[in-house]
Amino acid sequence: MAPELRELLEAGAGDPHDLPDIEAIWSRTRRIVWPRRVAATLVAAAVLVGAALSLRALPALVDREPRPADDLNPRSADTLRQGQLEPGAYVAEAFEHPFSFRTSTDSWSASVLEPTWVGLIRRANYLHVQIWDGVVDPTSRTAQPADLEPLPTDLIAWLADHPRLHATDPVPVQIGGASGFRIDARVASPLPSMPPECGGLRCVVLGRVAGKGELVDIKVGQIARFVVLDVQGGQILIHYRAPLVRFARFSTTAERLLATFEFEAN
Repeated sequence: MAPELRELLEAGAGDPHDLPDIEAIWSRTRRIVWPRRVAATLVAAAVLVGAALSLRALPALVDREPRPADDLNPRSADTLRQGQLEPGAYVAEAFEHPFSFRTSTDSWSASVLEPTWVGLIRRANYLHVQIWDGVVDPTSRTAQPADLEPLPTDLIAWLADHPRLHATDPVPVQIGGASGFRIDARVASPLPSMPPECGGLRCVVLGRVAGKGELVDIKVGQIARFVVLDVQGGQILIHYRAPLVRFARFSTTAERLLATFEFEAN
């Protein structure tokens, strides 16, 4: 107790004192107050620690892609249309070789719906299902229309052997009832001049989407996965790409979606 406060209380108590002993009261009060203060401090510290741990876990929870639920209510697939996709089953009827898939979240959107091209997007990353009608000569330095060549009969081998790419060996895959092969690739030697398709970035242009004239490229700093499937005697190319630091995460999400694909039989 502060000396000034003690003197003031002593003076007010009278002489002789006709009020209770202030020192005794203060002593008993300290034994009650301090444990309460300590308990309150411990509770506050626990709350702060819990809040800090929750904030650290928040990014992982936000980025987590829920796994497709096995107990989704079965229902007929909706026709795939452009725009955000709600959880459910969809069929790409406009594609030359129709296929269905399902998603348990609303994180995917359909951006392109053409007979030779279906484009799905999640955030800034695309997954493409395409039919090509030609490839760009690997020895080309400019990727001009004159550099286009007919589609190889073994497209995955052509991609794996491309001199401007670092590619893994082809791995057998099964997607939606169709067999094929996949590779992962990145740019080893970009084109000396940057074509307009690459948006001013160093890249390699690989092929052209049938009926659209759209050229497909891969940019420096990206990893791309190419899957070539044999569907009804034709080659269907599924591919997606992402910057190196994000590829593993997006690949997990993309492969989860591909696991739900089903190509329609003849």
